[in-house]
Amino acid sequence: MVDRRMIDATPLWCYQPGDGDTGAGETTIQRERATDGGGKHLVCVKCGAAITTDGDRIEKDGRHEHDSVNPHGHGYHYGCFARAPGVMPIGEQSDHWSWFPGYRWQTAYCAGCGEHLGWMFLTNSDRFYGLILDRLEEAGDE
Repeated sequence: MVDRRMIDATPLWCYQPGDGDTGAGETTIQRERATDGGGKHLVCVKCGAAITTDGDRIEKDGRHEHDSVNPHGHGYHYGCFARAPGVMPIGEQSDHWSWFPGYRWQTAYCAGCGEHLGWMFLTNSDRFYGLILDRLEEAGDE
């Protein structure tokens, strides 16, 4: 769990100069926030905040779902998503022990409650999210 003060002090749609800047003041992340991948909304199991959609599911290394273990021995079952506007990447980007060679990673938390939901993986030209599948569920009928 992340300290709530850390979330409150970090802008929801973090921007790093040169990261998706179109030159017109619009960033990749701003476009991401306004885009809906279609399909059912996937929400945080803990608080119900909208995280992504099943239309944003993608394949990396030939499949959507992956199982990986971190250096501390914790295993995760996660899926890859092109967009996840409901998460907030926090902390330093690192290429150490990346599950996707050539990608840096950054821990991603629910923007609603701060629950750890997975990671943002990025290169200079690509970005996707690895989200822990048992921490997401389909939104109920509205």
